[in-house]
Parts: sequence; structure tokens; C-alpha cells
Amino acid sequence: MLRTLARLFGLFSLVMGWLNLIEITRKSQLALFVLKVAAGSIALVNAGLGGAAALFGLWRKDRLALLTGLIGGGLAVRHIVRVTAPHDAFEQTFGDGWRARIAPELHQRMLPRRYTLPFPEPPPVIHLRDVVIGTTPETGKALLADLWKPPAWIQPTGLAIIYLHGSGWHYADKDFGTRLFFRHLAGQGHLVLDLAYSLAPGITLPTMVGDVKRAVVWLKTHAAEHALNPERVVLVGASAGGHLALLAAYTPHQPEWTPTDLQAADTSVRGVVSYYGPADAEFYYRYTRAHFGDLWSGRSVNSRLSMKLTLYLLRAYERHLRGDGRLRLDEVGLLSPAQMLARVLGGTPDDIPDVYRQASPITHVGPHCPPTLLINGAHDIAMKPAMGRRLQQALCAAGVPAVYIELPDTDHGLDLYAQRIAPAFHAATYDLERFLALLV
Repeated sequence: MLRTLARLFGLFSLVMGWLNLIEITRKSQLALFVLKVAAGSIALVNAGLGGAAALFGLWRKDRLALLTGLIGGGLAVRHIVRVTAPHDAFEQTFGDGWRARIAPELHQRMLPRRYTLPFPEPPPVIHLRDVVIGTTPETGKALLADLWKPPAWIQPTGLAIIYLHGSGWHYADKDFGTRLFFRHLAGQGHLVLDLAYSLAPGITLPTMVGDVKRAVVWLKTHAAEHALNPERVVLVGASAGGHLALLAAYTPHQPEWTPTDLQAADTSVRGVVSYYGPADAEFYYRYTRAHFGDLWSGRSVNSRLSMKLTLYLLRAYERHLRGDGRLRLDEVGLLSPAQMLARVLGGTPDDIPDVYRQASPITHVGPHCPPTLLINGAHDIAMKPAMGRRLQQALCAAGVPAVYIELPDTDHGLDLYAQRIAPAFHAATYDLERFLALLV
């Protein structure tokens, strides 16, 4: 019994370790996507299982358990070390003395290392749900947000974060797998506004960006009420939310990206953070269309398997977090990455090239842009690192402080799963909180 269990542990860690090495770039590999994301998130568990199998194999002279455990555990450790390794991106952007610019009391509340085990339990914070911050004119619906505020005994930093969830412009909602993240940031003295921005179908990209700008204006208008500095509003978004964050941050005075009733208001922000958001709409469309096409067409065994597996896991995930319906799967259905963007923009790059150009954050880069932090997985299935690298280069050429961080072996959604032990979540949070501290 022990021999069988040790061999299973070894084989499991070996397979999961192998998954961290591969980069998914074509349809035939799609069924591995969810497993790859899981492999990176639970690398610590895989290291433990591999180590246990190797020790048993050494003790009982079982070569299979020994070899699979050593290799699998070694690959897991390799993943953790690579993802959480130190880098000099902040030195390159802010200079060698950047750490001295962070207030000592704030530094004490930040993660001490890029991989901190156990992840510190945040203090109890104030959570206000479904706060009405305005109305979306195109729908007439109330614009809702959740507020996460520091407790009374923690000195507010005056910095407010507007968080824009990943959505593919169609899916999910606020408060979706981010509670630990928000509690951690609020525990440092920041306020987090988690925005339920409008989603397609029936909603255009300018409307979504308009919702973001309404949140900016609302925070600045209510700054005194929430102990905020109106000059310290930062946009943070993931995936499509990262795209919206960049667009809103880079177009503060552009009429086509600002609702009519806000064009006299100040919609500028102190900084912007994009977790794997597309910087170039045309590049994103053409890459995902060429490599994955209409991946839910059901015309192949792999397509049908990927669709069923994805639906099952997404439904299980949403039940675990918020209950049925939060992903809007029944309303929208499953769309391919290229379909998501084409539907929200109204066509393909061949049909409407100017729309795609204007929908690309990199188009709007200039000296007016705020300091920017870009975080990307090197193996991201859709948001290829080339976009983030080019955006950083354009920002630097314009004289804008821009930090680009690429986490090895990691894929899309690197910040959402097994957060207490996931190396990518720890490393990304470590960098984010330091970037925010420099903006205080």
C-alpha cells in the first residue's frame, strides 16, 4: 500500500512538474491549460509529494518512487525558485535608492520576501458591499462597487485602488476570488474599490472605460469622507480589466474615451497596474485567432473535451466563491479569446482597423501617462509577453516610469488560485505593494 502511494505521489509530482515547463500555443494543447495553471499554483504541494516519494524510494530501494519523486519534486522546487527569484526592475526604473522612499511603518506591513510562508493573515478590515457610485447612462443601471477599508487602528495611506476584475469583457463580477488580496492591501492602509463595471454583450468598450472614470471621479469627490488623498488614485486590473485600466489611465482628457458629463472633471490617476492585460488589440486578436481560432466549435475531440472540462471547472470555481451565476456563462456562452474582443469592438481588425488602433493602450502612450506596473506570465496563453515589453519600451521612450515584470513558466490567471501558497501570487503581490508604496 505504501509503495503504491509513494509511486502515485512521485508520478503526480512528475506530471505536474512537466506541466510547468510547457507553453500552450496551439489548440491541441488546450485540455492541459487548467492543469498547467494548477501545477504552478500548488508547486509547494508538488514539491512535498515528490520529496515524500523520493524518501520512501530511498528507504525501500524503490527506483520508480525514487526517480519520479526526485525529478518531480526537483521540477516543483525549480518552479518556485524561478518565479520568486529577485530582479532589478525597480532599480532600473526608480534608481538604486528606491527602497528608502517607502515609509518605514508601511514597509513593516508588507511581505518580507517574494515567497512568504505562511502568507500573513490580514487584519480584520472594513468591507462595504454594493455601494452605489453612479449610474451607467447607456443602461440606466446603478454602478456598484465594494469598498475595502483599513481598520481604525491602521493609519490610512490616503491611496485608493480601483480594481477591475478579469472578464474577457463579458464574464464574472466584482468580489470574484480576490478577498485575500483586498484584505491584504486594506491591511496596509490602502482603500480598495472593487468595481462592477458594465459588461458585453450590449455594452461597448467606451462604456466600460466610462464606468472606470466614473469610479475615479467618485473617489475624488468622496476623498475626505474616506480619508483619501484625491491625487492618489491608482487603477489596477487583470486581463480585460488590465486593458480597461490602461485605457482609462492613458486617456484622461480624450473626449471619445470620457463620458460627456465627466469631460470637465479630473479623471487622471496617480498610477496604473496591469496584470496580463492586452496592450495591443490587433496583436491580441490576430495571435489568439491564429493559434486557437474558434476553440469551442466542437468539431474535434479536443475541442469538445476542452469545452466540457472548462465549463465544469468554471462552474465549480464560481460555486466555491460566490454561488451560481456569477460568471454569466448561461447568458453569454463560451467565446474564444478573439470572439470576445471582436464582439466588444464590433468587428475584426480587417473590418475596423482604426477602432482596434484606438482600443490599444500602446496607441495612447505619451508623457502624460502615469507610472505603470506591468505583470505578465511568460507562458500566458493569450496575453503574450511581447505586448507588455513593447508597451514598457514605448512608455520609457516617452519618459514615463514603467516597470515590466515577467514571471517564468506562469500562465493566465497567475494571481487567482491557491493564493496562500501560489508562488506567482506571492511574487506579484510583493512587487505590487512596493509599487503602490512608491506612489504614496
